[in-house]
Amino acid sequence: MGRSNLALLLEDHGDLGGARELLEKALLSDLRNLGEDHPSVALRSSNLALVLQGQGDLGGSRKLLEPALASSLKNLGEDHPSVAHFRMNLALTLRDLGEHQNAAREAREALRVGQLQSEGIVSGHNSPDDSASAVLSTCSAYCHSLG
Repeated sequence: MGRSNLALLLEDHGDLGGARELLEKALLSDLRNLGEDHPSVALRSSNLALVLQGQGDLGGSRKLLEPALASSLKNLGEDHPSVAHFRMNLALTLRDLGEHQNAAREAREALRVGQLQSEGIVSGHNSPDDSASAVLSTCSAYCHSLG
C-alpha cells in the first residue's frame, strides 16, 4: 500500500513519471501476489491508467481501464460505486480518443449508478460518503456536455 500512496502523492504534485514508476511496481506486485481478478489489482490499474492519461498515453490508459472495469463488474456488480468510478475514468479516456458514443455510454451508466447511490437505493462498500456526489458531479457535467 505504501507505494500506491506515495505514487498518488507524487501525482498530486505533478510528478507523473515518478507516480507511474511506483504504480507500475505496485501493480506488478499485486498481480503476482493477488491475481488479475483481485479488486486491488483493478484499483491499481485504474490509478495507473489515470497517470498514463495525464501523460497523454491514451491507448495505455484504455488497456488498463477496460480489464479493471471488467474485473470490478465481475467482483462487485454493476451497481457498485467503484464500478461507476471506473466507468467514468474509461469514459474520459474514450472521449479523449474521439470515441464519443462509447464514452457517452460509459458516462451514462456511471451516472445511473451515482444516482442510485445518492438516492440510497444502493450503498457504497468502503467508499467515502461523498463518493456518490463526486460521481454525480463528474458524470452530470460530462453527460450534459454531450447533449
